[in-house]
Amino acid sequence: MIFIDRTSTVPIYLQLYSCIRDDILNGTYSYGDRLPSSRKLATDFAVSRNTVTNAYAQLLAEGYIQACVGSGHLVCDIHLEMHPTATPPK
Repeated sequence: MIFIDRTSTVPIYLQLYSCIRDDILNGTYSYGDRLPSSRKLATDFAVSRNTVTNAYAQLLAEGYIQACVGSGHLVCDIHLEMHPTATPPK
């Protein structure tokens, strides 16, 4: 679940990144699931599209998602042993 705290000192893109990462790690998003488009998330949360693409770029850099031309961003197969703070999916 994505929650944005506009009063927080944490940049919005990091808040988005953290929420999506947590959803991947707790099983809300599973391997192969497609994330919402950057345009949709930007519209839904009234943020700049650049904010969303920065969050996605961080997830991509850390191996949580992959970019697929024509398909958007898909969740990667996450190995929980590589993420010590992760909790196994339910």
